[in-house]
Amino acid sequence: LHGGAPARVIPMIEEAEQTGDARAVVKGILDRDEKLMGFGHRVYRAEDPRARVLRATAKRLDAPRYEVAAALEQAA
Repeated sequence: LHGGAPARVIPMIEEAEQTGDARAVVKGILDRDEKLMGFGHRVYRAEDPRARVLRATAKRLDAPRYEVAAALEQAA
């Protein structure tokens, strides 16, 4: 994430952590016609190949927010 995206993704992760409902967080963002930050890439139309590596590394390291991020990805 770059170009200011991390600063816009963290509140989404924090809200999903606090509410325990990633689907509701994603739905709320989309219902407000806001962009869902942290998903998609202008160059990589299917999946950013870096995402696969980052996801696997975060899971292997048992990163504290891995499960929340995975739930948000699933909900998106």
